[in-house]
Amino acid sequence: MLARLGDIYTITSLVSFFFLAVSLWLGLYLVTRSPRSPIAWLAGTTLWAVSGYFLSNLMVINILHGQSALVGLHLSRWAIVPIPVLWLHLSTLYLPAAMQRKWRWALFLAYPAAGLLVLLGSTSNLLMRGVGDRPIIYLSRVEPGPLYGLFLTYMVVVALLSLRHFVVAYRKAVTLLAQQQILWLFLATLLSSLSGLYLSVGTWLHRDWLAAIGDTGLGLGVLALGYAVMRYRALLQGRTPGLDFAYALATVTIVTIGYIAGTFVSYYVYKLPFIAFIFVLMLVVVTHSITDWGRTFFDRFFYRQQVRRLRANLRAFTRDVGSEPRLPDRLGLLLQTIFRFTETSQGFIALREANGTDRFVVEAAVPHAKVGVTMDGTHLIGDEISDVPATAQLPSDLKNMAIIVPLDNGQTQIGVLVLGFKKDQQPFTQIDIDLLDEMADQIVSTITQMRQQEQLMGKIDRMVSDFQERENALRHSFESLMQEPPGREGDSIPGIQQIARWVEDSLRHLYDYSYLGDHDLAKLKIVQQRSLSQQGGSQTHIEQGRMVKSLLTEAIDRLRPTGVMPDPPTKAWFFYVILHDAYIADELTRDIMSRLYISEATFHRARRRAIRNVAKVLREMELAAQAHIKKGPMAPPLLGAVQGDIEHPAWHVEHRA
Repeated sequence: MLARLGDIYTITSLVSFFFLAVSLWLGLYLVTRSPRSPIAWLAGTTLWAVSGYFLSNLMVINILHGQSALVGLHLSRWAIVPIPVLWLHLSTLYLPAAMQRKWRWALFLAYPAAGLLVLLGSTSNLLMRGVGDRPIIYLSRVEPGPLYGLFLTYMVVVALLSLRHFVVAYRKAVTLLAQQQILWLFLATLLSSLSGLYLSVGTWLHRDWLAAIGDTGLGLGVLALGYAVMRYRALLQGRTPGLDFAYALATVTIVTIGYIAGTFVSYYVYKLPFIAFIFVLMLVVVTHSITDWGRTFFDRFFYRQQVRRLRANLRAFTRDVGSEPRLPDRLGLLLQTIFRFTETSQGFIALREANGTDRFVVEAAVPHAKVGVTMDGTHLIGDEISDVPATAQLPSDLKNMAIIVPLDNGQTQIGVLVLGFKKDQQPFTQIDIDLLDEMADQIVSTITQMRQQEQLMGKIDRMVSDFQERENALRHSFESLMQEPPGREGDSIPGIQQIARWVEDSLRHLYDYSYLGDHDLAKLKIVQQRSLSQQGGSQTHIEQGRMVKSLLTEAIDRLRPTGVMPDPPTKAWFFYVILHDAYIADELTRDIMSRLYISEATFHRARRRAIRNVAKVLREMELAAQAHIKKGPMAPPLLGAVQGDIEHPAWHVEHRA
């Protein structure tokens, strides 16, 4: 018998432990996903009240026991009081606006009644006399007071009002999908009400009923409420919550299991008190549920406004992307709506294949099994709504069709809506035809917007990738600038930045040999070495200017990729084409931009990077020249010294434009 009671204690604790975690997380999920929605906040508050009830249960069962059972019992039993009135308030928000104002009086009475019950239950014995000697897992443990019936009446009346509100909201709902969501809310309310009635009546009648049964029903009902509210909010916002909900649930579940496992080890090794399990669970759920909110909050202290807005938008985008219904799902919802208004029960929506042929693919259909079937649409093409011709080749399960509604985007027919006969076998009226014509425009608009959305997602993906590449390039450029060797003391080799400035200046005077002869580039060892090789040690500044031009031309030629240059040139050719055509061939900048199909900003950015690459080549050549001088005259000249404007060998340099 004691072993059996121990098992029931364990089950009761696990039930409270589980529903504490899930109700706390689901409430945070609703609020963080719809922070400006009164419905989300009311549902979240209801879930948090339920989590408080289960928290009190855990404390009573595992911590307080006999010595403080009365205090814990008050916490446990009266934490349930705010739940019905919050539920009533939530159900009121689903009514039409006029009816919300009409039933506002119920809230004005229910909230004070709940407050009064909490006050009586926590400060007097009128609602509860105390506890008996029965185990805490039974409802008979509690001894009801003389006014306990007042609490029971409050529970029943408020529950009935909430159920009535959902029934009215179901009847007033415009769409079939909205009715389905409100039906789930009604069922969740009914389950929770019956569970609350079980707990209250069992206490009132002093029965040995297991509290775990009522707690389980209450937990399931409240979780069903939270999930239904989430789906209803998603419906109003035009998205599907399935993927985001599953992702968030899986993430917090894995993290929670890890923390609980660590706490479990500490419980046995270091004799950690059981209350640690409860608070670790709550802290894990809360902290991991408000992570995005926390990032948004702390962004205010570390980032400027534009960056904060960008980071917030990116976080929202990563959460919401993929949550929108797929095109077949949206078309299926539209098809159900059409069935409802036209009183038909069979039909399909097929879209034309992208290659422009007369083949159509079924995207939404009743029966659903025919979705994805390809058919010959020769007899489905037309300008106006018409009857289905006898020669139309339709799928076997979709042959009993009556009417064809073309889906035209103003330029071409992109699809077709085909409906079966009415349930009463009556012909389609002119009102039906006008309605179908209007619905066809909405279907076309939906298809167009979703296709544009897919294209926009691809564009955003490319933009983000390009942004990351630019950020990496900027970081690498800064690192290169910071790590660039300025040249050791006594070393005549300048840094790349200095050489790049010399290169840019000398390219502007590429054919002014007198200017180049007195240029700083003419003082490089590579120029002097080639002068000794070519002229035997004596040359004028004009000839030295020719050598500088030859050196620049050779460095530019090294940027030339191997093979034949394509037309138009690819990015691999940009550096070479820009420097060669702009300075050696002396072509106009606008002609080069036109040939490369780039903007002016891109042209100048590529030109600067190309000049920097030439500077790197010259610095490497200068290093090699100094090493050659140190080794003596036995080493051959580098790369074969050249003179004047003779042709030079091409070197391929790996780069990205």
